[in-house]
Amino acid sequence: MYKTRQREAIMEYLLSLKGEHVTADEIYQYFQQRRISVGLTTIYRNLDRMVDEGLVKKFNIEGISKACFQFLDKEMNRDEHLHLICENCGELIHLECRFVEKLSQHMASEHSFILKPEKSIFYGLCESCMKTAKK
Repeated sequence: MYKTRQREAIMEYLLSLKGEHVTADEIYQYFQQRRISVGLTTIYRNLDRMVDEGLVKKFNIEGISKACFQFLDKEMNRDEHLHLICENCGELIHLECRFVEKLSQHMASEHSFILKPEKSIFYGLCESCMKTAKK
């Protein structure tokens, strides 16, 4: 694979996020703030290649107009996780929890349904919005 400085910069930034989701626009803004020359088209092209190579996961989630990307670290559990979306602020939360595997097993044994946790989304309120709502 041909590696450019821009690709390496994008990869380093994704690694620094430790599995958090990010949009291409957020990556672009990050580089702009640091006066690093990486164009938005270059970011999209590199993200698409990284998705094809299995290095990055792309999420298209209903209600969120822009795709989110997540670096797939070798040490991260790539399958057993859920996504939470705050209906108030739109925050996308990547949740890894021991309960997910139990939920998957329960759905299979009790309901004859194979759950794909990595594609499962729960909607509700994030911690920040819950605190704001209580005030």
